[in-house]
Amino acid sequence: MIIINLNKKENIETVIKNFKNIIDKIGILNTIKLKEFYEKPNQKKKRKLKEIKKKNKLKIKLLNLSKINY
Repeated sequence: MIIINLNKKENIETVIKNFKNIIDKIGILNTIKLKEFYEKPNQKKKRKLKEIKKKNKLKIKLLNLSKINY
């Protein structure tokens, strides 16, 4: 449970912005989106493999960029 204390000096917009940032860091919205509908085990495997491939591509790209800079 997230509890936000509101001070008298703080603006409501800044408090809401901080709340949204906290939710994004924790990843609550992502888990809600994933659990909104039932996902078959085979679909879970495919999604996870796709995420792993995407992360690996990003790592390779970053390594190549670091080699070019030196």
